[in-house]
Amino acid sequence: MDLRESVAYADSASDLPMLEAVGFPVAVNPETRLAGIARKRGWLVEDFRKSPGMRRNLLPLAPAGRAGR
Repeated sequence: MDLRESVAYADSASDLPMLEAVGFPVAVNPETRLAGIARKRGWLVEDFRKSPGMRRNLLPLAPAGRAGR
């Protein structure tokens, strides 16, 4: 695997080593520190928390007690 051709997604500055190792780093819903670093380095920053129509309260995938059935 050629890391220069790989994509990594992260939301925390603790993931910087992984983001620095790939050719296409993406900060997704990043914490403040990572957002600043990503912008300075010209990395893609996606913040879906501010997207129109984004639901604040997500629905469960299955009713309680039914998961995995």
